[in-house]
Amino acid sequence: HWLSIVPVTIDDAVLQECDALHQKHALRGADSVHLASALVAARLLGTSVTFVCADRQLADAARSERLPVALTL
Repeated sequence: HWLSIVPVTIDDAVLQECDALHQKHALRGADSVHLASALVAARLLGTSVTFVCADRQLADAARSERLPVALTL
């Protein structure tokens, strides 16, 4: 799966998304960066991306943003 990983630069688009997600879902800072990066990557790629995390609150936020989630606990 490593070849399918797409790095995302933390730029203005990601930071704006972070702010909106933090407000909407009361996420911690790093969690909002994680989710914002996935959403921006999905938009840039024009396809769905699977969001992977080990936190139920973050997984719920990703689902509410319509991302498929692989929760690893």
